[in-house]
Amino acid sequence: MKISFVVAGAGEMICGACMHDALLAEGLIKRGYQVEVYTLYTPVKIDFELPQKEKKIYFSGITAYLEQQYKFFRTLAPGLLDNLLESPSFLKLMMSFSVDVEPEKLGALTVSMLKGMEGYQRREVLRLVSAMEKKDKPDLVVITNSMLISIAPVIKEKLNVPVYCQLMGEEDFIEHLPAPYSEEAKSLMRKHASSVTKFLAPSPTYAAEMAYFIAVDRKMVVPIVSGINSAYYNPLPERTKEPFTIGYLSRIMYAKGLDILVEAFILLRKKYNKNAKLMVAGAIIGSKKQAYFDKCKARLKEENLLDDLLYIGAPGLKEKALFLNGLSVFAVPSRFSESRGFAVLEAMASGIPVVLPDSGIYRDFVNKGNAGILVKQNNAEALAEGLLKIMDNPSEADKFGQNARTSALTDYSQERMVEENVNFFENEKIGWSEG
Repeated sequence: MKISFVVAGAGEMICGACMHDALLAEGLIKRGYQVEVYTLYTPVKIDFELPQKEKKIYFSGITAYLEQQYKFFRTLAPGLLDNLLESPSFLKLMMSFSVDVEPEKLGALTVSMLKGMEGYQRREVLRLVSAMEKKDKPDLVVITNSMLISIAPVIKEKLNVPVYCQLMGEEDFIEHLPAPYSEEAKSLMRKHASSVTKFLAPSPTYAAEMAYFIAVDRKMVVPIVSGINSAYYNPLPERTKEPFTIGYLSRIMYAKGLDILVEAFILLRKKYNKNAKLMVAGAIIGSKKQAYFDKCKARLKEENLLDDLLYIGAPGLKEKALFLNGLSVFAVPSRFSESRGFAVLEAMASGIPVVLPDSGIYRDFVNKGNAGILVKQNNAEALAEGLLKIMDNPSEADKFGQNARTSALTDYSQERMVEENVNFFENEKIGWSEG
């Protein structure tokens, strides 16, 4: 079976969706499937080597912006300028200049991209599909997030193959677009949904939520588990207990709730008089995120606790494994309902108990594997109490950590993810032949 993946890079940020896509493609190739990957926006940045080398970036982020702003670029004939703007090495250089990508600033561009052939980026849609037409025709195409759904009608028309679309949490971005862009973007996603054969979601709960969001029948959204390669994460013989170290690994941003964790940490130290350290890892992209992190540090400084914070930046794979092995507990108190939680799976694979908000896929992680404690969302006091339970009950916390490791190796492994995708696509293939 030949499968074409259309994936989206996330700039300088290592994102869970990119890791998911790369691991899935790698696993399918190992199973003997012919996989072709088309990268959009920016080169993909992940912790390990990509299964295929990126030769060209379609829908280059720079090109999309120029076409949005200037009519000249919308009708430009293919040539040297395209070769430069689609070059992975050039885009990697541009990625080094971090900029804010807040939804509030990207309303018009997002809507135009979702208009597809009717948007300012029509030229890019045609260039991508033309490139796909020149390759051996795939048996199916997988669009790896719903922000790319506008290309589905064109792929279906030009290639006449089934198009599947993964759902990876994009609705949070759409919901935070300013009016009128948010509703317009949602309407366009619902319009293009008719060109998608089926949607794929990481959990049953999220599948139901997204069926409602994109206004399709619940049966159209199939839950398929996300997974990680647990070989990258090897727990220490004994979990770190002294000093009690709380870990956070995610993007540094308000939505991910680092400030909530800071307040919980202060409560742990001041109200409960506990000795603890706070270790933080994650990318800070743009001045707004830096200002947010500075406020978190200022809050710790007010309480004379800044020396108990260690920030290590955005670690590579080896550094990340060492970071996780140094933790007593893991917490990312997201304000929104998470759909992926890749970093949580990494902590679980490292044998670290988790304390997480009782929402989204976090609830699935904890309940399925008995991997830790769920607490009330957006509540520093509840988070502090959860962390305190881990601290005061080391034997139970060790069991949580062991359970977390087992669940990551079985329920959320790369092999499990690949197997579920293979079974799904093979069953779909039977339906194509019968149809």
